[in-house]
Amino acid sequence: MDDWAGAFTLYLRTDRKTERTAQTYVETVRYFERWCCCRDLCLEEADREAIRLYLVEEQKRVSANTVVRALAVLRKFYAWRDDDDHRTHGLRIKPEEIEPRLPLDREELTQLLAACRSDRDRVMVTLAHRLGLRLSELVGLRDEDVDLRRGLILIHRKGLKRQQLPIDAELRDMLRPFLGTGYLWRLQTGGPMTTKRAKRMMQQLCERADLRSHWHRLRTTFANEAIEAGIPIEQLRVLMGHKNLASTARYAEHTIQLQAFEAMRRMTAGKLVAE
Repeated sequence: MDDWAGAFTLYLRTDRKTERTAQTYVETVRYFERWCCCRDLCLEEADREAIRLYLVEEQKRVSANTVVRALAVLRKFYAWRDDDDHRTHGLRIKPEEIEPRLPLDREELTQLLAACRSDRDRVMVTLAHRLGLRLSELVGLRDEDVDLRRGLILIHRKGLKRQQLPIDAELRDMLRPFLGTGYLWRLQTGGPMTTKRAKRMMQQLCERADLRSHWHRLRTTFANEAIEAGIPIEQLRVLMGHKNLASTARYAEHTIQLQAFEAMRRMTAGKLVAE
């Protein structure tokens, strides 16, 4: 199985995986390969029992959700190698129950924006919040993706998909100074913003704002605000670029639960009045 990484990466790219996703898949398989080497196995020799043992050991080290993702990667890898998934057939990992993702409230958003020390940081936070963007989608924006005349911005979604979203007059005015240099966001060195640098930027903002947050929490905030504004969840799925409605529901679960509780209270109050 020499030089499998290059061929696997090419396969993933033709399967509409992004370069970053393909790299993550390869790194996951390499980690399993090192595990095999420590047991005098090679990837080709690893059978279903070896994979099962590896997953059991991983559950003691990382979260169940991380192991679920590792199993999905190995299933993809061996389906590619063997043209079926007999090595991983029947293997199942129960995901952890995840609490509803909490959005930022108005005060926290105000604190986060106040902590921005440059127009660039302020526009990036505002755009991520108002459009519900993933960090990779935000960082990868280029000036040709912004159509100020029509009030649209082209988002490069996961799986090589592209989607246009509307931007209001305020966002257009905020974006205008950043157009004309290729990538929208630049570092002080002149190079393009990277996801690693953007994560560091958010960490610094949160430290100054005395908040616990991250970029993806802005996406969660967008989802909950959309539900509060009355946007049907099916339409929200489209806006967030999700394939499955269940993914959208997880983001907006906090507000959906609150609305369900409030509806239940009204229903109970109505029964009491009727009695």
